[in-house]
Amino acid sequence: MSLSRDPKKYKKDFTSTISLDDGRVLACEKDLANLNKLGLDTLEGAMAFVGDDVARDAGSRVTYRVEIEGEVWFVKVHKKVPLKSR
Repeated sequence: MSLSRDPKKYKKDFTSTISLDDGRVLACEKDLANLNKLGLDTLEGAMAFVGDDVARDAGSRVTYRVEIEGEVWFVKVHKKVPLKSR
């Protein structure tokens, strides 16, 4: 596994993370129930996600504002990423 895809690189010392969907999704363990409710626990679910409240539409990235369980989340979905950037 290359360093850029190493989950340890993104793990905060104070946050317990979990790998989902065969390592394609890295999430905070405490948020797992809400991710399941939103369908964001798989890569396919995240890419297909469409929220009701668009906070920002920046071309290839759309940011949705989502309220769940008394919290406000901002879900960023990147579309059509050029092969050079992957």
